[in-house]
Amino acid sequence: MEILAYPRDAFPDRKILVQRIADSLEPDNRPSHAFLDSKDYSQDSSVSENFHSYAFQWDRSRPKDRVPAHVLDLMNDDQCSQLVWVSRKMLEEEEILFVFMLAHEFRHVYQVRRNLTHDAVRRKSRALWREPEFHLKLSSLPLDPPELDADIFALRTTRSIFGPEPMTQLIGRRNFPRCPDKLYTPFLLRLEEIV
Repeated sequence: MEILAYPRDAFPDRKILVQRIADSLEPDNRPSHAFLDSKDYSQDSSVSENFHSYAFQWDRSRPKDRVPAHVLDLMNDDQCSQLVWVSRKMLEEEEILFVFMLAHEFRHVYQVRRNLTHDAVRRKSRALWREPEFHLKLSSLPLDPPELDADIFALRTTRSIFGPEPMTQLIGRRNFPRCPDKLYTPFLLRLEEIV
């Protein structure tokens, strides 16, 4: 896996952390490239909505429309088969949350490579969502099975790197940016126990 930044010499500490995370995972979770971008596109309507998020996974089956030139150059490189793009706002997050979000994106790499179906996550999340503590209280927005699978993987990966207590502290003080609903974290923790 090659770790690149824009500009080239930016984020040396984060590059080390990205490598540490990648080294802790099986090869199928690692993209060919990780790209740490110093630009903020959150209000830029000229780029794809992917660039408004914290991070995303891209592979050759996905479009390259409305992509910043410096990212497009990498996507067009024959050596770049899978890319995890990381935003400036994610790079500015605290280390443990950064690891969680990066592990989430690395799981999408695995999902694409293994062509996962997510049937078990789908069934169990639907059953859990119907339970009284979550039904009609938690929006269905975060319940996409590939996203749930990636969040469960991120929980486990982050816990394995930092230990259970720092992860518990993070969960106690913050909601996850992908789904800021306060019920999402308890839902995810329950789902993690049963899948």
